[in-house]
Amino acid sequence: MKIEGFQNNNYNDQINRLKGDQNKVKQVKRQENSKALDVSLSAKTQKIRENSQTEAEAGLDPERVASLKKAIKDGNYKVSAEKIASKMMAEFDINKDN
Repeated sequence: MKIEGFQNNNYNDQINRLKGDQNKVKQVKRQENSKALDVSLSAKTQKIRENSQTEAEAGLDPERVASLKKAIKDGNYKVSAEKIASKMMAEFDINKDN
């Protein structure tokens, strides 16, 4: 018995329709995901957000940030576990008294 290549055009048409349907579903999902969300923040959240932005702007040193970014990117930024631990313990001691 000789088996030839699969030539059933009906089958190929069905596959092509399925692929087209899948592409349409993907496109609709992309469109749904790209729609902007309508979000409103509570008054408390807005206050927190305003305070955090004000503090960040007041204490932000762009040169320091740039130098840290460069050190991290170049792999030269060294982390001291002792300094981190001592600052964490100092903060813990301060909060423990309150």
